[in-house]
Amino acid sequence: MKYMDYLFLRIYSWYEKREPLIPLFASRCFLTTVVTVSIIDLFLITERIGGFKIPSLDKIEFLLIMVIIFGFVYFLYTKKRILKIETKYGNESKKLKRKRGWLIVGYLLLIILYPIILGEIHNH
Repeated sequence: MKYMDYLFLRIYSWYEKREPLIPLFASRCFLTTVVTVSIIDLFLITERIGGFKIPSLDKIEFLLIMVIIFGFVYFLYTKKRILKIETKYGNESKKLKRKRGWLIVGYLLLIILYPIILGEIHNH
């Protein structure tokens, strides 16, 4: 949970600088997307390693799953919780913040590029 907290804090602070009117909502939406794509990637890895087919979802089922994840994120990350997370991670050094920032960028690239690369390999 601490990784998700830190990721949310970094997303929140990024949106707070660029979208000062809606940083909380935008951060929740972005984190919901990241969690959903991560779950899809886990299904793809399980399918690839385990050798069994996971049933595909139609648009309504996928939307329902995203709404459930958004509900989880919505109730988990409130203003009060953000203040606790900011107190925990707010005084990190620039060097550590940069290192963790690159890890976040790497993770985001990984979860986005993995299905694309897997699709390219599968189709060629």
